Amino acid sequence: MLDRVKRTLSLAQKEIESLLKDKQALLIIFLLPTIVIFAIGSSSGGGSTHAIIGIVDLDTTSGTYTPGPDLSENFTLTLNSIENTEIIYFNSTAEANLSLYLGEIDGFIVIPDLFEQNLSSDELPRIAYIELYLDDTNYAASGVVISKVEEAVIRFKYNLSILRDEIFYIPEFLYSSSSSLYRAAPAVFCITILGSTMMTASQSIVGDVPLRRMLLTPARKTEVLLAKLMAYLLIVFFQIQILVGISWGIYGLPINCGYGQIMVLLFLTGMSGVTLGLLISVLSSSRLQANQYFLFTFILMFVLTWFGGLEFLKEVIPLYRAQNAFGDMAYKGFTISQASMDILVITLFGIVSYLIAHIIFHFKKTLI
Repeated sequence: MLDRVKRTLSLAQKEIESLLKDKQALLIIFLLPTIVIFAIGSSSGGGSTHAIIGIVDLDTTSGTYTPGPDLSENFTLTLNSIENTEIIYFNSTAEANLSLYLGEIDGFIVIPDLFEQNLSSDELPRIAYIELYLDDTNYAASGVVISKVEEAVIRFKYNLSILRDEIFYIPEFLYSSSSSLYRAAPAVFCITILGSTMMTASQSIVGDVPLRRMLLTPARKTEVLLAKLMAYLLIVFFQIQILVGISWGIYGLPINCGYGQIMVLLFLTGMSGVTLGLLISVLSSSRLQANQYFLFTFILMFVLTWFGGLEFLKEVIPLYRAQNAFGDMAYKGFTISQASMDILVITLFGIVSYLIAHIIFHFKKTLI
């Protein structure tokens, strides 16, 4: 028993040394996730609430508010007063449409003629229209623009007492943060940690040429598989330190559940990636086949997590569970016990993947 432990630890040490010499593996595990964090954190994107909205004011009328405020100008100023909103004026709809086409703005509003006259009419109810144009290929920015326009309409009507039997809501977003990584972090952390470990681990057995000479008995296979798991989990540990350190220390990402608890979640996420990668590597007969299995599995997980369908399958995917748990724990301060179902599913997925890999590897006669 003691000899097996010593052999396993020795194999794990050799695996770590091999990984540290593998520049491609280091690039995937450490450099790629770090670049992604810096790229999103240093931008105004990552699910940003910032919006650039064009204005085409075609209104030439005046109403009973004159000599008071110009209502079309007042609406524009109200919109511009909303946080993280930038206004650009255009002389024509065609000019604004070209700017939207080129991606220079996120959407634009056309204030038609008769806008102020309609709002100043003595006839009730007063009805006025504005035209909102959005780029449907940029659905994230379109959603931000819509929310800002809705808020501007509410404020505009309230400030000018243009009210008649209406109930207005003023949204207040809870559990929010000013960090540029705030909206992107749950997806980025889970994709980079699970994806990078899964990719590298999928090559760990099928791509290990000296391993073919080492595998003499089933017991040796058990030690090899366990050693590779231990080596990759150690790498995962340091990967998480780097990602969390950058996100929290540089970009102020909130970790309201505490460092230790988010570490447990991310470590288990990495473990599920490693074990699934080992399973892929055991099933594969070549490095190319392992890459194909990895791409198929990861794309399937990605599609089910973000685009729905097959809910019964989606519920057991660690990528989906980890993303949900990260948001609840890091932002809402959930403890491990409160996110226990997500934690349990991720853990069981990793254990089951490892056991299946172990069984297949145990009975596999050759790696070729």
